[in-house]
Amino acid sequence: MHTSEADGRRSRTRLIAAFRDASLDAESGLLLHRVVELAACTVAELRIHFAGVDELAVAALVEEFDTGSTIYFTARVENRLTGTQLSEQAMAYVLGFIGERRPVYRQILTGGSRSAVAAEEALAERAREYLRAQRESAHPEVASRMFAAGVMAIIRWWLADDAPMSTEDLAREISRAVPPDFTH
Repeated sequence: MHTSEADGRRSRTRLIAAFRDASLDAESGLLLHRVVELAACTVAELRIHFAGVDELAVAALVEEFDTGSTIYFTARVENRLTGTQLSEQAMAYVLGFIGERRPVYRQILTGGSRSAVAAEEALAERAREYLRAQRESAHPEVASRMFAAGVMAIIRWWLADDAPMSTEDLAREISRAVPPDFTH
């Protein structure tokens, strides 16, 4: 890897870490300047990697999807819990991240924005990867899109309605509703 590529990856990593911290107590409008301050970079450097804060927020969320998947697969290999319990655990992890940053994700994920579509596509891709590894399941493209659209619709409702359920309750209810292809 070239030095410039490594520097770019480090910058991107710093920006995502700064977003994680800055978004814990910020409204979306104030977030840009706090992120660049915490990342020790400029707005121009942020824009090299991301079109704006919304795209940065989606990148951070995608990392959380990946971490949630890792939690699921690690526990699945260890065979500690049922598929539904594992799904609930992974979903609670992702919902916790979103819930801690509610004002930012409410603005970014509701209202049909490009960022909301990008987050849904990222979730669908992770679901497709999982389904392709299954021997017998529904068509991966159809099932993954249905799963992602459903989960994102629930998250948008949860954010817009100011959390009518706790993170844990919502994770449990989503996991109970997940099709069997995602829990075996």
